[in-house]
Amino acid sequence: MTRLLLLALLATGPAVAQSPREAVRAACADDIARLCPDTAGNPLRIRACMRERADASSPACRAALQAAGVLSNP
Repeated sequence: MTRLLLLALLATGPAVAQSPREAVRAACADDIARLCPDTAGNPLRIRACMRERADASSPACRAALQAAGVLSNP
């Protein structure tokens, strides 16, 4: 039984990496809700809003935006 459990854990492999878009969603959800409440889920409006308000966003959100190419690296 222990051997079977170990094999199952090893077979799952490492976690799949997030796409840049998924990383932004995960890191910026609270920032988007707080800073851009009037964007109504419109990706273009969210992107523009987050560019304008990047300085007020969390460090994790800014890093995700930079990694996704939404913000230029400092």
